[in-house]
Amino acid sequence: MSNLVIDSITIPTRSLLEYDQQYQEMRADDFRRVADGSGVLRTLGWAKLRTTINAKGWVPLGLAAFRGGQYLIKCAAPHAVDSASNVITLPAARRSDTGYDPYALAQVDGDLVETTISDETGDVFTLATVSGATGYRLQYYPEFTAVITDARSKGDSGINYTWSMVAEQV
Repeated sequence: MSNLVIDSITIPTRSLLEYDQQYQEMRADDFRRVADGSGVLRTLGWAKLRTTINAKGWVPLGLAAFRGGQYLIKCAAPHAVDSASNVITLPAARRSDTGYDPYALAQVDGDLVETTISDETGDVFTLATVSGATGYRLQYYPEFTAVITDARSKGDSGINYTWSMVAEQV
């Protein structure tokens, strides 16, 4: 099981027995229709990440401690970059601690098969080519400074607790 870390606090496994983590790319894109009906996409060049985590556990999570500031979020679920090429650039905002190295996959006959990273230069990764591959994927664990914009938790009469949070990269 991967660990979710907020600042220097590793979220206890008992608060994270079941979880899902969603990622959303936020961009400064603006799509407009012009007089002849064709579409024009204007891109301002920045992109940020938003993550939503929903979790269940046996103990509550003290979410109130994570409000009103910026926090380093070390994500527990992998995120992926897909490409038709075996050369893929990852965002610099990724975990580098032990056990969270990026890993490579190739799409062959509609399935994903493991491959290796043959070269890494900064944020650019070259994956070993796979015969018959129609695409490549590099999975990594994001790490970024964020503001937690929403945090909720609830418990029931048993020992079941659910919690969720939304964090947006600054």
